[in-house]
Amino acid sequence: MYPGQLSYLPLALPSFSLLVVAFLILAGLLYVEVLGYAYTRIGLSPGAAVLVLIGSLVGSYFNIPVADVGGHRVVSGALVSYYGMQYVVPVVVHWPGTIIAVNVGGALIPGAISLYLFFKHRLWIRGPLAVAAVGLLTHALAHPVRGIGIAVPVFVPALATAVVAVMVSPRQPAPLAYIGGSVGTLAGADLLNLGRIGELGAPVASIGGAGTFDGVFLTGILAVLLASLWRWGNGEDSHPRAAPPPPRQFEDSPWNRSATRSAAKPALDQEETAGLRRELLRRRPADDRRSLAKRPGAAENGALRGGRARRGSSCPLRLPSFRRLSGGCRA
Repeated sequence: MYPGQLSYLPLALPSFSLLVVAFLILAGLLYVEVLGYAYTRIGLSPGAAVLVLIGSLVGSYFNIPVADVGGHRVVSGALVSYYGMQYVVPVVVHWPGTIIAVNVGGALIPGAISLYLFFKHRLWIRGPLAVAAVGLLTHALAHPVRGIGIAVPVFVPALATAVVAVMVSPRQPAPLAYIGGSVGTLAGADLLNLGRIGELGAPVASIGGAGTFDGVFLTGILAVLLASLWRWGNGEDSHPRAAPPPPRQFEDSPWNRSATRSAAKPALDQEETAGLRRELLRRRPADDRRSLAKRPGAAENGALRGGRARRGSSCPLRLPSFRRLSGGCRA
């Protein structure tokens, strides 16, 4: 084998540049914190998300050989167009046959992230369902291409993943979209068609490489967009609010219990306090008059809210309107 000839970009430079532009736009939105919360919904921080996408782009250059299928003449040094994307056939000399390899950026990194999200979100049933649904669809639409291997239309994994993720998990489709789009595409397009690889004349049949890398990469971007649409549709803030601090722990005593109950009562704001004060001041004179009129012997005792009665008179000093209510004062 010739390890140096196993390292090449799976797409031609114009097609690969489109993926780079999509990544730069996404990274810019993450930088200005438009999609930062979206990746937290998936289970990754914005920094980790950027590293994953960079690792996928850079890792697409490297292939790890795992098997050798000989006996067929291979194509060397060509560009193959399929559904608007141009795939690279590497230049090989004295090649033993078709080498089956695993692409680092299109298979290993998405597979590791999918495994992490699978256990983090505990998608024990929904995860396999999404992988099976996307895998069956991509397997039905996968097409053998001479010199490349198995290719899938670029937008099929992303669109299929979006529909399946929203149907299976409408409340949290983002992690399921990444798992179903990545693992489902790899399983349906590459793994289920390994028996047809040898007759296609591809010098390198890369799992997650040429033919499927673009679809797997776009599913990662789709997962972010689904998380963003889910957040906007549910009216959540772009920045999750911090949880309130836990209450302080005190010793169990009557004083501490009363202090804790007092602190637990919500404090009134200034507007509510001012409104209550105005209402009390408005009602107080009428309440005082009614209470004076109903109290037996109030005029004789002359005791009303701190007001002193004049000597020889039963009328309070501070309530002249009492005379109208009681029918006049007696000397």
